[in-house]
Amino acid sequence: DIVISGITAANKPYDGNTDATLDYSGVTFIGIVDGDELTVTASGTFADAEVGNAKIVNITNLTLNGGDAANYQLAASGQQETTTANITANPLNVTASGYSGVYDGAAHGITVNAPDGATVTYSETESGTYGAENPTYTNAGTYTVFYKVTLVGSDDVGGAQTVNISRKEIVVSGITAANKPYDGNTDATLVY
Repeated sequence: DIVISGITAANKPYDGNTDATLDYSGVTFIGIVDGDELTVTASGTFADAEVGNAKIVNITNLTLNGGDAANYQLAASGQQETTTANITANPLNVTASGYSGVYDGAAHGITVNAPDGATVTYSETESGTYGAENPTYTNAGTYTVFYKVTLVGSDDVGGAQTVNISRKEIVVSGITAANKPYDGNTDATLVY
């Protein structure tokens, strides 16, 4: 009877399923006769699909192959049943930009571009409550907006952008001065 050990599983990026790819390059066949040729195949399944390190991978459906497989059978006990591998977080590509311009009476905010399926939330303070509404500003001033982006299978991304609305310059004209009788001083009354 043959006892198999040394099967490993490949790390993989998060894909939402529990499929695991097994690696047989380090397999040991305990009980094989020197010079005989055996190989093995099996099915590998992660215990769950979530991101994590050293996750249990269950090994099932062991099958002997190779030129001498007909001379052997798998032992009823002692077979390798598990190994471990990582499911890594996918990169979350996010771009964000602020706004800078002169007061124009319109509302302005930040722009956050995230992949389909991602959730973007905003806050006016870094440690404040985040919500779906992107704050906008109309009046002159400098405002900081914080954002967080989440997507299943990816590490969260956060940051901040600034909305800078500068004061609009005004040119004033049309002011006149009222005539007055002589009073010995230079005071003038303006008419708007």
